[in-house]
Amino acid sequence: MTSNISRRKFLRGVGGTGAAVAVGWLHPGEAGATPGVYRWATGSNPRALDPARAITAGDSLARVWASALLRFKPGSGDPTQYEMDLATKMDSSNGGKTHTFQIRKGVQIHQGKGELTSEDVKWSFERLQDKRLRSIFRGRYKNIDGIETPDRHTVRFHLKEPDGLFLAKMMNFRGGYIVAKAGATDDVGTKMRWSPLGTGPFKITKFKPKEMIILERHDRYFRGQPKIKRYEYHIIRSVTSRILGLKKGELDAIYLATLPKRLLESVQSDPNIEVEVPDSAYNASLHFNMTMKPMDDIRVRKAIAHAINRDAIVGLFAPMAKPLYGPVAPFCIGGLQPEEIPEELKYNYDPKKAKKLLAEAGYKSGLRLETLVAASLPHVLKPIQVIQQPLAQVGIQLKVKTTDLPGYLRGARKDNQPLVSYGGKRFPHAHDYLHEWFHSDSIVGKPTRITNISHYGDVVGNVDKLIDEAGRITDQKRQVELLKKAQLQILKDLPAYSFYRPLVGFARRKTVDFGFKFDDATVYQYVLDERSRVTG
Repeated sequence: MTSNISRRKFLRGVGGTGAAVAVGWLHPGEAGATPGVYRWATGSNPRALDPARAITAGDSLARVWASALLRFKPGSGDPTQYEMDLATKMDSSNGGKTHTFQIRKGVQIHQGKGELTSEDVKWSFERLQDKRLRSIFRGRYKNIDGIETPDRHTVRFHLKEPDGLFLAKMMNFRGGYIVAKAGATDDVGTKMRWSPLGTGPFKITKFKPKEMIILERHDRYFRGQPKIKRYEYHIIRSVTSRILGLKKGELDAIYLATLPKRLLESVQSDPNIEVEVPDSAYNASLHFNMTMKPMDDIRVRKAIAHAINRDAIVGLFAPMAKPLYGPVAPFCIGGLQPEEIPEELKYNYDPKKAKKLLAEAGYKSGLRLETLVAASLPHVLKPIQVIQQPLAQVGIQLKVKTTDLPGYLRGARKDNQPLVSYGGKRFPHAHDYLHEWFHSDSIVGKPTRITNISHYGDVVGNVDKLIDEAGRITDQKRQVELLKKAQLQILKDLPAYSFYRPLVGFARRKTVDFGFKFDDATVYQYVLDERSRVTG
């Protein structure tokens, strides 16, 4: 599928006939809140439920069924507000190379599988590093040299070198979750992609791909029995269908994604609905594969950047979007603020300069490029379609193909596209973004691969030393200095062009009471705990 799209056509498309699509999985008589049942709907199927292989939707869902040694304060995405979760005590020794945690006693695993012990913690992190599992988080935990379990409720991590961000890696986010070894049928749990066992307030009881996930409350949850008995996770691709289901009371809460103003206001105007739009750590960028021509030429990369009108993209989703000028959102610890970026490194819209750069690179007659995006991600698909027109005006013909979400994610890492529109949320600290997207260890295809699609660090430039040093030290001021220096160098080398920051929204009926204030920019769904409830 290849297309160009205007703002007017886009608004008409999302606000028109889609709203009349029936929510087929609902049964007659289900409208209105059902006490004890929480009905959530999102637009895409999780890539996995096993936290070792889950990203975006699957990673966020893990917050309600899995636990970690440490956790974000419920409702908050602020990493400085972490709390003890499975851990009750922790200390550091050996110059920051040894970390010891005491584990809660009596924590019960789902499905009556007994007590969670230090062996489960050890296994959860060792499996991340096993080549057979092919976890995308393997590189994130490469600094772990060994794990000891002196007794059933003590776990000790030995690091190769000090890690100033080690505690962040022990939190309930991207690989930090603890899963029970009892749920595995082999020594690394290769077959528990869709059936992991945890210790959180809800347990996974049913999964139907592309349709639904059912979770039931974990009556023996260590913080107390959850008020919600049943959690229904429905996958409904059409956002207008999700909105319709919410307005009718057939759903309790939904993922709004990033909406244009008119559609957002239609939800906000409903007196029975609350809308939350947290500030965003999301980074939407074009990543240039610099192993492929013509992306190995910085003049071509700069031409593409200058051909793109950030304001047009932001306007497409305003007020649920903000411009982005650097590799890390300013919302994050260590992210460059716009005023800290020299004007020439913002690569502002300048089609004349884009044409001049293309001519200098030998492409006066233009060039043809191709990319692949997920049809289910409007905040990725629509901007790339909008970009097609200004690129064409300077002589760059961009063919956009669409696929499903798993196909898009696989394609982004197959190393066969000259540019990839890719973004996401990471731990809200600049180090995580820079390590995953720009450290040479994270290059796609390597054993420690994550999402360095551009091959930055091997082909062009290198900021590994700055990223590594920032990761080792605990002095936050110095960390930030190093990470900002790295970002400025990345902007000079331009392995990727960051253009906007979508604000991801959620909506719920007022019958949903979380038991805490929700303002979490790290997740793709509302997070529930034992206090959350749905009233009649």
